[in-house]
Amino acid sequence: MKITKTAKECLVEDQIRKAALVGCDKCPCCGEDKSAISYYKNGITNKGIISGTCKNWYGKKHETDRGILYYLFKPEKYMYYQIDCFSCLTCEAEWESDPYTYDK
Repeated sequence: MKITKTAKECLVEDQIRKAALVGCDKCPCCGEDKSAISYYKNGITNKGIISGTCKNWYGKKHETDRGILYYLFKPEKYMYYQIDCFSCLTCEAEWESDPYTYDK
């Protein structure tokens, strides 16, 4: 048997994800804070916030080139990063979360 992930590691990943998503559940333009599903239950189809994963990649956190030594020796290059995208159906605004690590 080989243990690949413990409960403590899962808890840390959830905390990192929650920290990256702080403030993303409210529209920065109109202040909408309900999900689209809560409006769908009442028969309204053009209000609320929808979300989903829009970007994910392996490698460095930011898109700056750091040279060949970075690619050879940094463990960060093996990490899987993800950004969640949000859009408001009420005012049609779009925004993204901060990048966070995600273990598949």
